[in-house]
Amino acid sequence: RYVHLSTGNYTVNTARSYTDVDLLTCDEAFGADASSLFNLLTGYSVATIREVFEQEATRPRWQRFVVAPFDYQRWLIDAIDREAKNAAAGREAKIVAKLNSLADPAVIRALYAASSAGVKIDLFVRSICCLVPGLLGISANIRVSSLVDRYLEHSRLFLFHNDGQPEVWAGSGDWMQRNFSRRIEVTWPIIDPKIRQRRI
Repeated sequence: RYVHLSTGNYTVNTARSYTDVDLLTCDEAFGADASSLFNLLTGYSVATIREVFEQEATRPRWQRFVVAPFDYQRWLIDAIDREAKNAAAGREAKIVAKLNSLADPAVIRALYAASSAGVKIDLFVRSICCLVPGLLGISANIRVSSLVDRYLEHSRLFLFHNDGQPEVWAGSGDWMQRNFSRRIEVTWPIIDPKIRQRRI
């Protein structure tokens, strides 16, 4: 199986003005996850989407994917909290994220807590950002920038330092309530070391 994943839209009009990041892979774990997701969406699965959302026991066991509305917000907050714990233990901790919008209250609270714990956080947010950086005792370790270029910056990329074993992820969903709870979104790890070293 070959799988193509993208951080953005598959439409002719936006492809002329948006920049996105894509991954084409034949990794078997990616293929299995993609098949499970499409089976869930098209009805070729034992459980309906509502049942999967309401009953964790019926959810597919993803090997690579993090999928909204099932796991995305929880996974993200866990990754932020892990960096905060590393910082509190005196280890280097860092988060770099590039996305379109940041508006989810729970994620913002987690980022504030991580900043207070000493995590260095660099956010590149093109559009809406409800987080306030640079507040003493709250967000002093957070910097927010916006990328504006000839083309609309549309990719979502995340780096977590992970105590010296960096994780790099790409995804289709921003850090907004609608992306966590009202849409199907896929986030996936960059496994190939050569690609991962490019970072964000």
